[in-house]
Amino acid sequence: MIEDEVWIGPHAIIVGGVTIGRGSRIAGGAFVTENVPPYSIVSGNPSTIVKANCTPDVMNPAPL
Repeated sequence: MIEDEVWIGPHAIIVGGVTIGRGSRIAGGAFVTENVPPYSIVSGNPSTIVKANCTPDVMNPAPL
């Protein structure tokens, strides 16, 4: 499941029934096989959390 305000970079691969937490960023080319906590940045193959508890950077979210 991909939650709100998530950005997924080009060529990123998300495998299995993982949850990408709200406001997270997946770097281009990342290979994600585990859940990503909210407001995290992940990168690499296999992916690792490079920063946690990030400040959301969506200044003008789309109205729902």
